[in-house]
Amino acid sequence: MDRLNGLDWSIITVVGGLALCAIAVFFYLQKVRGGAYEGVIESKGSGRKEFDDGTSATVYFVMVKLADGKQKRVHLSEKLWKEWEVGQAIAKRKGRMYPEPV
Repeated sequence: MDRLNGLDWSIITVVGGLALCAIAVFFYLQKVRGGAYEGVIESKGSGRKEFDDGTSATVYFVMVKLADGKQKRVHLSEKLWKEWEVGQAIAKRKGRMYPEPV
């Protein structure tokens, strides 16, 4: 077998990096889709998130009181944030990415 040249090492590095990213995304999605909860929206809020490059974005969230009495902060799109109301019951089912109204 011949020695690997610079192009070979570049290809190996790129393919390896992509494989690591795919593994990380897989485990993230497993974690997000795996949880399930039910609760009632206690409050709504929004705020600014600042990024390292100097840009910012508005983030929207609701505070949910879960059936076991604990609180959970749930981040939402602006559209859902405007549609959902305080006092509304929501549930996130196992295998789903986002909660839905009950």
